[in-house]
Amino acid sequence: AELTLRTHGDDKGIQKCMNGIIKASSRAKELVSQILTYCRRSDGEEDNLRPTIVTPIVKEVIALQQKSLPPEVEVVRVLKAEDDTVMADATKIHQVLMNLCTNAGYAMRGRDNCVLEVRTANFVHDRRSKSKYQGLVSGQYMEIAVSDTGTGIDAETLGKIFQPFFTTKAKGEGTGMGLSVVEGIIRSFKGSIAVESQLGVGSTFYVALPTMEKMAEDSNGEEVLQELPKGTEKILIVDDEMDILSMEEDMLLSLGYRTVCAQTAADALRLYKEDPDSFDLVLTDQVMPEMKGAELVETLLTITPDLPIVFCTGFSEDFTREEAMAIGVKEFLVKPIIIADLASSVRHALDRIS
Repeated sequence: AELTLRTHGDDKGIQKCMNGIIKASSRAKELVSQILTYCRRSDGEEDNLRPTIVTPIVKEVIALQQKSLPPEVEVVRVLKAEDDTVMADATKIHQVLMNLCTNAGYAMRGRDNCVLEVRTANFVHDRRSKSKYQGLVSGQYMEIAVSDTGTGIDAETLGKIFQPFFTTKAKGEGTGMGLSVVEGIIRSFKGSIAVESQLGVGSTFYVALPTMEKMAEDSNGEEVLQELPKGTEKILIVDDEMDILSMEEDMLLSLGYRTVCAQTAADALRLYKEDPDSFDLVLTDQVMPEMKGAELVETLLTITPDLPIVFCTGFSEDFTREEAMAIGVKEFLVKPIIIADLASSVRHALDRIS
C-alpha cells in the first residue's frame, strides 16, 4: 500500500484506498503488539499513553460499523465534542468503541426500526454528575455515548455485565471478556464507564475521558508523503518468506539502493563470501530454518567486523533489541516493516560506518 501510494499518489481514488489499507494495517500491527504485551505484562505495568485526538477514531469506527451492520440498521452520529484530545492509546480507544458498537448491533438482531447512535460531547465533572460516573476527579471531560434500540438489559444482568467472563451470548458467540476489558481500558485512561438500559427499549453506554489541551490536527490521520532518506549502496536482503523478501526489495529499490536477495542464511553466507567488498549492508530476518539470523550476523561479523547490519523480527521476545545490539547489529526493526522506518534505519546504519 505504501509503495502504491508513492507511485500513484496523484490519483485521489487510489490515495483514499491506500490510506485506508495503511490505517487498518497499522491498527492490526498495534493490536497484535498489545496482545503479546498483555500476555506477558506484570502487575502494575503502565500503559503507553500519549495525547490522542478521539474524533477521527470515532468517525473511523462509525464507518466500519456502517459497512458491517445489516442494512436495516440506521447508523447516526452526533459529534459535538470540541475538546477531544485525551491521554490514551489510540488503538485501545478504537477497540473500546468497536466493542460497544458490536454489542449494540448484537442487541438489535431481528428487531425492527433499529438505530445505532454514537454521540460525543464535552462536560464538566462535579458533584452533580457523580450519580452517573464513578471514580472521576473534578475537571473537563469528553463523553462518548453509544446507544441502541435493542432488547435492553434487565436490572439483575446490568449488575454483572462488567464482570470477567460474564456473557449473555450463546456458546461460541463471545468470550464474555469484552465489557470487562473495556472497563479496564477506560480506568487505565483515568476515565469511567456507565450504562443506562430499559427492557424492550434499548441501552446506552457512556464513556467519560479527561481532556487535555487540544493539539493541532494534521491530514485527518492520513499517511503523509514525506521525503525519505535514500542511497545507492548495495544491500543483501535475507528472509525465508518470499513475499516479505520481495516487498523489502521493492521498498529498497524505490529508495535507490541496489539489492541481492537470499531465502536462506546459508545462501546469504555463500553470496557474501564470494565478494564481501561488494556489499555495503545486510538486512536479515531472525527466524529462518537451519540457521537463525543471529547466527548469520555473528558469522558475517567475523568476516567483516564493521559490516552494517539491520535486523528484522516478527516476534521481539524470540530475540530482543538488546540481544541484537550486543552481537553487533546496528539497527533493529519489528515486522511488519514500514517504509519510513526501513529508510531511516538503513541510512542510519550506513552513515554510522561511513
